Amino acid sequence: MFSLCLNSPGGHYEEGLAIARYLLDDGRIATIVEAGAECYSACALIFMAGSALGYRTVGPSRWLNINGKLGFHSAFYKREFFTGKQFTGDQILKYFREGQETARLALKTFDRLTYNRQFSKVKPWVRTSLFMEMWVHEADTLLMIDNVDKAGRWGIDIFGHAKISTPTSEQVQTACTSEARWYIDLSASVDSLDWKPFKHTVHQDEQGAISHRVDFGLHYPPQRCVLYIRQSNGAVEVSTQFYANADANTPYVTSNRDWSFFSPRMLLRCLTPKSARGC
Repeated sequence: MFSLCLNSPGGHYEEGLAIARYLLDDGRIATIVEAGAECYSACALIFMAGSALGYRTVGPSRWLNINGKLGFHSAFYKREFFTGKQFTGDQILKYFREGQETARLALKTFDRLTYNRQFSKVKPWVRTSLFMEMWVHEADTLLMIDNVDKAGRWGIDIFGHAKISTPTSEQVQTACTSEARWYIDLSASVDSLDWKPFKHTVHQDEQGAISHRVDFGLHYPPQRCVLYIRQSNGAVEVSTQFYANADANTPYVTSNRDWSFFSPRMLLRCLTPKSARGC
């Protein structure tokens, strides 16, 4: 495996997609935006192509430090290109078609799926909702990945954040609710009574591993969420699993994010141990 550290204000749209295709085809290059680094425009598209190969698995590997900056916007012509000029109908149609082609090229570049070991659970490499949001932002109004919800929904891993080894009941329910909504490409920042858990129980095995079980109402897509917390050599490992019903033995989705405990609206820069209390 290799890592590509990114720090760039952007550049040519099609060249950025060409680099993204190279990373995707290679499949062994993770992308990283470190603390203090900035990755905008075409750089952000390259970032989304970070990938990792495992045993019978293929999936994204893109890492954003909580003090790094990542921003997207649509492709554009510079305004001065059109200022004070007149265009024929054919010219206007030409530029319109070019705009369509830039969108098609982005969708085609990331038209790939992630796979688990059983090749049974797949999802898009880049969520459609990210493109939809990106295309309504121009260069001076960047779509910034600046909070927990955006990172979780669009499959961007974060690092440098505070660790929670003993979550409260509210934090466990937040993790289960957020992970469930992100799985089906919904924002976790939108409150809905249909997504409220109604029961939370805690268990501890003989080795000291703690599991939290959260049950939801009948109209909630995953009927049961089980969150496992294990501590080993000072590190905290978190695994969130969803089951279709209370009697199912095999989870239909598993997440290893240890930061979905945080409120989806919390800013990433506020996830440091010192600032998380009053940011």
